[in-house]
Order: sequence, then C-alpha cells, then structure tokens
Amino acid sequence: MMEVIHWAGRQVHPDITHEQLAIEIAQIRSMRFSGLSEKGLVVLCLLRGCRITGRESREELINHLKRQEGFFAKIRRKTRRWLGKRVEKMIGDPTQATPPPSQEPVNQPTGPVSGPRPQALREEVEDSGFFGGIANRVKRQADSYVNQKLDEIEARIDRKLDEIDRRLAEWRDKEIANRIRILKITLWASVFVAGVVFDLFVYSGGNETMEPTRPPASVHHAYLTYGPRQYYQKYGFSYRNPHEPIIRELIRQILLTWDPDCSFGLDLAAGSGEVTLAVRDVRPKSLLEGVDPYTHLLYTTRTGLPCLPLSFEDIAAGALRGRCYSVVFCSFALHLLEESRLPGLCWALGEVSDQWVILTPHKRPVIRPQWGWDLKHQMLFQRVRARFYQRTTKR
Repeated sequence: MMEVIHWAGRQVHPDITHEQLAIEIAQIRSMRFSGLSEKGLVVLCLLRGCRITGRESREELINHLKRQEGFFAKIRRKTRRWLGKRVEKMIGDPTQATPPPSQEPVNQPTGPVSGPRPQALREEVEDSGFFGGIANRVKRQADSYVNQKLDEIEARIDRKLDEIDRRLAEWRDKEIANRIRILKITLWASVFVAGVVFDLFVYSGGNETMEPTRPPASVHHAYLTYGPRQYYQKYGFSYRNPHEPIIRELIRQILLTWDPDCSFGLDLAAGSGEVTLAVRDVRPKSLLEGVDPYTHLLYTTRTGLPCLPLSFEDIAAGALRGRCYSVVFCSFALHLLEESRLPGLCWALGEVSDQWVILTPHKRPVIRPQWGWDLKHQMLFQRVRARFYQRTTKR
C-alpha cells in the first residue's frame, strides 16, 4: 500500500493506519501505471472495485483498471493531460530532469520503501485539474523552500552553539587556572602570616612571654583593671571561675531541693560551663545551651555543647525571641550588670522561659516583681546566694 502511495507522489504520516491508507489510495485517479509493480496494481484494482482473482498478469490488471474508467472521465482526463503538457512547455518543469520510473518494475521483497517520487507538472494537472495542479505545485515548492531555509537556520544555530561551547570551554579553563593560582597565593600568604604570628607570639617581649598567660588571681580586681570585655578578650580561653566547687555544690542542692525542669535549659553568661557541668553531674540526661559573648568557644570546648555569642544587650533586644527553655541558669554575672538594664533583660527572659535560677556572690541583683518574675526560694552557701524565680505573666 505504501508503494502505491509513493507511486502517486503522495506524502502521508509514518504512523498512518491501514484504513486511512486505503482511503488515500481510493482517491488516486491516475491512469499512468508505469513504475507500479503487480502487487501495487492488485491493491489499486481492489480499491477501485475491479473484479479480479489475483492470478491476472500485469497487462490484464491494467486493462481492468482502464475498463473501470468511464467514457466522460477519460475525456476529462485526456483534456487535462493536453492542458498540462501545454502549461509545462510554457513555464517549464524541473522534474523532467528526473529519470522516469521503469515500465515494469520487478517485485522485490518487503523492506524499507523509498520516499514519494516527484510528479511532473503535466501529471499533477492531469490528476487534479489546472488550478488544483498549479496549487499543488506552488504548495510543494513553498514547502521545499521553507524546509530549505529551516535547514539553513538550523545549521547556522548549530554553528553558533558549537562556537558558544568552544568559548565556554576556553573561559572555564581560564577560570579554573585563575582559581588555582588564587588558591596557591592564599595558601602561601596564610603560611607566611602564620609564621609571622608564631614568631611574634613566641619571641616578642623576651623570655617572659614564652610562659603561658595566666589570668589574675582576683577576677574582681581584673574587672576593675581591664573591664569585662578586655579581660575576657585577654584571658577568655584560659578563664576558670575560682568559685566552681561552690557552684557545683549549690547546683546539686538546688536540683535536689527545688527540682527545676532541666529538660532544655539555658546557661546564661555561661563562662567555661561550670553550671552546665554541675547539672549534668546530677542529671546526666539534661540538655543545656550556653550563651556568652566572650567565652563561647571555651564553653563549647569544655562541654561539647553549643554556645551562642550573645550579650545581655542582645538578649534584651530580642535575640532569643522565638526560643523556649525549661529553665534559665545565670551564675556570677548579673551583679555586674547595671540596674537600668535589668528590666529589659527580665522581660526578654520571660518570653523564653518560666523558671530562672540566679547564683550571685552579692545581694545584687534585685529582681522586682513588676519586671515579670516572682521570688519563690533562696538559699545561702559559703556567702554565695541562690535564688529561684517563677515567671508571673503569661507568654
């Protein structure tokens, strides 16, 4: 069936069904049978309604098809053929250069079928009439021109894409080379700076500086001498609270007596983690998070827990807003905070926790009820006070 379609010079979709092929062949009215095999003639006879047995020769099949054509249809076809020849002589036809198909093709086994053969202008006029033939030829030439231009555009786009790929590859190679060069320069600069810093740390200032820097014996005098910020910047990584044994004992008594909820606590002004370690000694399953702007690295190194580098001012400004803690511990820090900053800190802590434990070596700080906290318990151990506050307002 595809042989008949190609013989007639028609183009169909590759996925066309047999029923659609039969309808397409039934519309073919050409009476030029050159180039069509006997199998194609049999198909054409069956679809044109000729009564055949299938044992007829090629000449007999052609005679059946010719007898099937009516007298007036034959006159009209001859007229269109004569007109097609005159038009072809006047305007010319490039398909005449194509060699004509063989008169009696040999039946070949079924295989890939070549594309439709080009039809001469006189054949198109003979099959479709003067206007139909001219229209089909114009349409075919327009399609061929458009396809040719599309192929040229596609080839041009392919060349541009290849050029872009080549330039991108060149740019990528240059970028990789530049990055490697920058990494080498950075590495050598880091080694040089590290060597200079090491030399300055070891040898500057004489043999005294080779001894480890030790914090002053009295933290109070160090605060007066340096101020809290400079003191922790200078001695922060070697800082240890001299009252750590007292803190551990007080925390043990607080956990056994007042029983605060330590499921997820906050160690405020955590220092080197004295409170956190004391809580974990009594309640190993408790979880705490540290907050200290100066010793957060020391806290993490000693406890293995995270520590936020936040100051009292950051917390009062809402740095912890959105978090929730079961209890807040603050040891040996709030007595150094100015009283004017206490209300903001109290209200900020009231947004994240319901319980607050304060350890202080002084009577300060004084937490007032109007700041959202109510004093529930307190104890004194070796001149260190422990106070337990409960939040009075609802979050």
